[in-house]
Order: sequence, then structure tokens, then C-alpha cells
Amino acid sequence: MNLSKPEFINPLALPALPLLKRYKLPNLPAIYFVLEEQTVIYIGRTVSLLQRWMSHHHLKHLQDRDVRIAWFQCDNLDAHSTLEAQLIKAFKPELNTGGISTPFTGLTALRERKELKTVDVACHLGIAESTVRNWEHGRTIPKLRLDQFGELLRLYGCKFEELEQAMKESMTGGETSA
Repeated sequence: MNLSKPEFINPLALPALPLLKRYKLPNLPAIYFVLEEQTVIYIGRTVSLLQRWMSHHHLKHLQDRDVRIAWFQCDNLDAHSTLEAQLIKAFKPELNTGGISTPFTGLTALRERKELKTVDVACHLGIAESTVRNWEHGRTIPKLRLDQFGELLRLYGCKFEELEQAMKESMTGGETSA
């Protein structure tokens, strides 16, 4: 596979499993494609394909659709982000370009606005990726050191008040009184 020309990658020729059989995905670093019939509707990257799809943020949007997950192993983690961006540019999948019917709110919206993945935020803050997901789903509130808090404001490009409002939205499922 020629990774220097991502537009020549054929996702339909890659190994794939139906979403309902995601528990059989291999546990490896990968670039993955969500396919609906012959169309790429989402592209992502992960250090663990199996773990990623056990709790993917698009699961609830995809469960009622007949989709499959195709992938190729990509051990060069430094190339993940660049390659993913090139593939998204080449394929223009609907879920990577704003085709989600439910807009993100709260902390997820702040992160998505800066085109960051939960793993990016976790790495910058020195915390577990699951911690970031728990914040975004309103399961926990951020408990950060001062330096981590400053880094989060910088990453999201926001002021304290905007971060505070986003936390409230995440905790209440997007319904807050201003």
C-alpha cells in the first residue's frame, strides 16, 4: 500500500468487519474507515482499533446504519495525524465534515472546534484519554492542576468563562440556563 499517495488507498479492498462484530477487530494501531455500502462516511486513527470501537463517540449515530469498519495497520504513530488528515481531504467523509445530525456541545464542541482528538488533549495534559471522554459525557468534572488548567484553556483557545459554560453543558447534556 502506497501511504505517500493516500488518495490511492482503496478502503473497499481493505479487511473489514460489520459494526455489530466490532468486538472481533484486531488490537493494533490503525487508520480506519467507516463504510456504508461503497461510501466512506468516516475516517479515524487509533493506537488500538479494538479498544477504540468498544466505545467510539459515533457508535450511537451508527448503530442503526448498515456500516462496516475497514482498516489498515499503521505502526508509525507519528504519521497517524497527517495521514488521517490527507485521507479526510481526499475522501471528504460526511461524519468528518460536519454531517452529524446532532451538533456537539460542551467540552466536545470546544475540542472539535480546534480539530483535536481526545487522545491529543489527554497527551497534552498527561492524563488518560478515558478521563477526557468522561468529562465530555458529563460523567466526571475536570480536576486539574493549575498548569494543566492553563494548558486546557490554551488547547481549546478559550477563556475561563467559555470553559465553565462548556463544562455545564457537558454535565447537563447541552441544556443549560445562561
